[in-house]
Amino acid sequence: MTLRDEYHDILNLPGASLLGGHLFDLCQFLVRLNDEGRLNTAFQELNATVCYHVPCHLRALHVGLPALELLSLRSRLEGH
Repeated sequence: MTLRDEYHDILNLPGASLLGGHLFDLCQFLVRLNDEGRLNTAFQELNATVCYHVPCHLRALHVGLPALELLSLRSRLEGH
């Protein structure tokens, strides 16, 4: 979030805004790949229970909950 939204204002570096426009949260990037049909979804079963804490900065980024979208891919692919 800092690189994307704040470096230009904090450091006043030429090109910082341009760079910020090309940065994504990792899970946001993976969801985009999936939406484009370019994510390898040949997932292997993982018998585990996981907890996930949504990072506070995602609210400020206005990108939704991309990690939860990724975690739900397997069940959506199997039709569950």
